[in-house]
Amino acid sequence: MIRKSCVLLICIVLMLSVILIGCKRAESNAIGGTPSLQNKSINQTPSDGSTEIANPSPKVISSADLDVIYNGLTLNNKTPLEDLTSKLHIPIGETNENIRIRAAGEVNGMSFDWYQVSYPDKENEELRFDYLYNATLKSGRIVSINLINVPTKRGISVGDTIEKIKFAYGKDVAEEPQTQTISDISFMVDNYELTFTILKNTGKISGIYIDFDTNKAMEESDIPNLEDCAC
Repeated sequence: MIRKSCVLLICIVLMLSVILIGCKRAESNAIGGTPSLQNKSINQTPSDGSTEIANPSPKVISSADLDVIYNGLTLNNKTPLEDLTSKLHIPIGETNENIRIRAAGEVNGMSFDWYQVSYPDKENEELRFDYLYNATLKSGRIVSINLINVPTKRGISVGDTIEKIKFAYGKDVAEEPQTQTISDISFMVDNYELTFTILKNTGKISGIYIDFDTNKAMEESDIPNLEDCAC
C-alpha cells in the first residue's frame, strides 16, 4: 500500500513539473516573440513609392556594378566580340545606319576603328556603345556605354530620381554641378566611371554613362580626338 502511494505521488510531481515548464515557455514566447520573426529583414520604401529590400547606408561600388545585363548578355569591356556578333547580331567591322565610325588610328602597323553602335537601331535605341576595333587582329572591346532604356546593375534607369540613386548606391552620394541646368553623380572604380546626369529642375536622371577608360583606349589606338556624335 505504501509503495503504491509513493508511485502515485511521484507521478503527480512529474505531471506538475511538465505543466510548469510549459507555462514558462508560453510566457517567454509571449514576451520575447519568436526569434526567427525578430531577425527577418524589413522592407524599406524609397520616397518615390517603390518597395525594395535594402539598407540605404553607403555601399561599396565594384567593377561588377558597371556591368550591363542586356537580353541575358553581360556587356562590359571584356565582352567577347563573338558575343556581340552572334548573340546581338551586331556586325562589328562594318558600317551601316546603326554603326558609324567616329575615328580611326594606326599603331605599329595595326589599324584601329572607333565605332559607335546604336542598338537595336537608331529609331528605337535602348543603349548606345562605343567599340574600339582592331581591324588588323579582328578583335576589340567596348569602351563606353550609354544606357537609354536599360537599367544599371542595381536597377537604376533614366527617369528615376536622385532618391533612388541614394537608395541603391548610398545616401551620402554628392552632386557635382556641370551647367546651370544639369549636375552629375559619379562613382569611380579604378579608372572606370559610372555617371548619372541629373536635371536640376526635376531631380531626375536624364542620362547614364559608363566609361571603361576612354583615355587609355585613345592612347592605345593613337586617336587624338573623337568626332562628337549626338545621334
